[in-house]
Amino acid sequence: MGEPLPGGIEKIEGVLEQVIYRNEENSYTVARLALDGSSKTVKVTGNLLAATPGESLRCRGIWVTHAKFGKEFRVESYEIVPPSTEEGVVKYLSSGLIKGIGPKLAQRMVHRFGIETLRIIEEHPDRLTEIPGIGKQRLREITAAWVEQKEIQEIIVFLRSYGVGQAMATKIYARYGRDTVRLIQENPYRLCSDVSGIGFRTADRIAMNLGVEQDSPFRIRAVIVHVLEQAADEGHLCLPFGELVDGAVRATTCVAASVEEQIELLVQDGHLVIESENRPPFLVDEGDDLRMVFLRSLWEAEKGVHVRLKTLKHAPKVRVDLHPQRALGWAEKRSGLRLAPSQRDAVLAALQEPVLVITGGPGVGKTTIVRLIVEILKRKGVRIALAAPTGRAAKRLGEATGLEASTIHRLLKFNPKTFRFTYDHNTPLPFDLIIVDECSMIDVALAEKLLQAVPDSARICFVGDADQLPSVGPGDFLSHLAGSGRIPVVKLTTLFRQKTAGGIITAAHAVNTGEPPLFSAPGEEGEIFFIEQADAQKAADLVVWLVKERIPARFGFDPVHDVQVLTPMHKGAAGTEKLNAALKAALNPGGGGLARHNTTFQVGDKIMQTRNDYELEVFNGDIGFVESVDEEEGRLAARMDDGLKDYSFDKIDALVHAYCVSVHKSQGCEFPVVVLPLLTQHFLLLKRNLLYTGISRAKKLLVIVGSQKALRIAVGNDSISERNSLLENRLKYDTQL
Repeated sequence: MGEPLPGGIEKIEGVLEQVIYRNEENSYTVARLALDGSSKTVKVTGNLLAATPGESLRCRGIWVTHAKFGKEFRVESYEIVPPSTEEGVVKYLSSGLIKGIGPKLAQRMVHRFGIETLRIIEEHPDRLTEIPGIGKQRLREITAAWVEQKEIQEIIVFLRSYGVGQAMATKIYARYGRDTVRLIQENPYRLCSDVSGIGFRTADRIAMNLGVEQDSPFRIRAVIVHVLEQAADEGHLCLPFGELVDGAVRATTCVAASVEEQIELLVQDGHLVIESENRPPFLVDEGDDLRMVFLRSLWEAEKGVHVRLKTLKHAPKVRVDLHPQRALGWAEKRSGLRLAPSQRDAVLAALQEPVLVITGGPGVGKTTIVRLIVEILKRKGVRIALAAPTGRAAKRLGEATGLEASTIHRLLKFNPKTFRFTYDHNTPLPFDLIIVDECSMIDVALAEKLLQAVPDSARICFVGDADQLPSVGPGDFLSHLAGSGRIPVVKLTTLFRQKTAGGIITAAHAVNTGEPPLFSAPGEEGEIFFIEQADAQKAADLVVWLVKERIPARFGFDPVHDVQVLTPMHKGAAGTEKLNAALKAALNPGGGGLARHNTTFQVGDKIMQTRNDYELEVFNGDIGFVESVDEEEGRLAARMDDGLKDYSFDKIDALVHAYCVSVHKSQGCEFPVVVLPLLTQHFLLLKRNLLYTGISRAKKLLVIVGSQKALRIAVGNDSISERNSLLENRLKYDTQL
């Protein structure tokens, strides 16, 4: 099966077909290798660094038999070699290395030139026009891409030796060009801030291999920023000084004094800001270390929110000729509605307050209030803007009010060329009233950009549910705004929809008050059901069956477009990763498609964007469906909330399957049907606000699959992970606000 070498070592060669698992910290990899000259694939394990599917590898190692997984080849060393088979050439050309060559075109090229294809591209590129579909323009593009990839091969080889893959190496080259090797050798930690997608651990691995000292100032500075960025990923705007030092020491084993010294230097250089926690003296205990450390960008965002709210609250507003009480009476009579006292308070406040928060759970009339406010003020010629964080939420808001609504990013008009919003403090929005819905999703950075663009003469009304999970980004904007006591808040509490037991909205409110929801029995009519299954794998299998078979058969819902699986965690049998794989196999198995790393996208796939792409105007958490795939060009088109988006090969990295998404990522969305696995394996995330958020995403039907124990834990656990931020205290203790 392999070529014997001295010392019991063997050598095998083949094409890396699939990466099954890779530990990003130590590069331990489990993969499948298609052996040259054979139809067999074998499992290989070991430190394969950043070897990429489609590459030809020459591996040295030994055959072992794993007690659980059987026979596998344990790699001790390997090298990347030019592909030696036609199949290897196809996979090499299809890997994205050469722009303009996708899988279909690669197959046609190899069909025409065979194993000589790479030599033809190198020595006789004009012959590529012999292949249908390659004209002069296409030839120029392929030739230019080939020349460019040759230029960066030396750089890629250098980066590969430190565990950097093909795609990331190309991004690094795009950032540094021919200076790549020199700049990285001078300070590998610059990669953390200069290249999106490279974190401290990757840069640190490169640095250690380059011989950088453990206590290098470059290293300590990088880990300080890394710890703060990790905290931001967990929702924190800042960290206590001591906690930051401890985190940096744990990550590097550097001494605390060195870390403290570099923090102070980073502050002097303007990269960090240290601020004492904003509390009045009578709340401070002697000996408290109140120092909070911010990344400057997050400090500026939080400070900016505070300053803009103060300005907007006190600045003169556009005069509107109306009597609030009479306007309210007119709106009630015209709509035929009889408002609850809290609803009346909300409308009156919106007509008068410069800054207002309207909050409440599902079914309490938030949308009705917004519609009445819009009807009253439109009649008076007030220029109104409606916005929400996501396309779906904006669409619902527009449909409910009859006024066009947009995402916040679209409202502010992001310019991808300047990487700035068109509307800001210098160019304010042309509106007199701005109403923003689903504000629990807004992080502090986006809130600051929005507030900067609100003209001083305008009013702003924030609408949302403060009991939901906080934003994916750092901060807890809506809760801190509402909790400060300095911004007027109207909380809607009267439940208008689904007053009978068994409804989704009733269940959400029950959970929010610490009561278990009431479920319909199997076979009964109802909106909310619970299926007991404590075993994680059996629960996952049951979820797939419900989505594919039971729910469509009994209720008539489309399993892909109407049903959304939500889960608390990413890992485990009932996590997003494994459930997505199982649901895709069940709902859209197909064949072919466009492969990117370990994910294949086909027409009909449900997908989600995982990071903001301002050029395409798609944002983290947006969900859509693949409408077409061009394997030849390596592109796909996806129908997202804001229309059809054309994804080039390099942008596909930001997509994942969305048959199952995390509860956190589902914020701002509503789905006709939600299936929610809830298991004790999710223990760390079994909290009341998570369950409440998951339940309230369902519009017509909710099915929870899991254990009663997990349900009791979630309902009873009202602890909230506080996010480090000074925003609420900035507002609360500002006597001028």
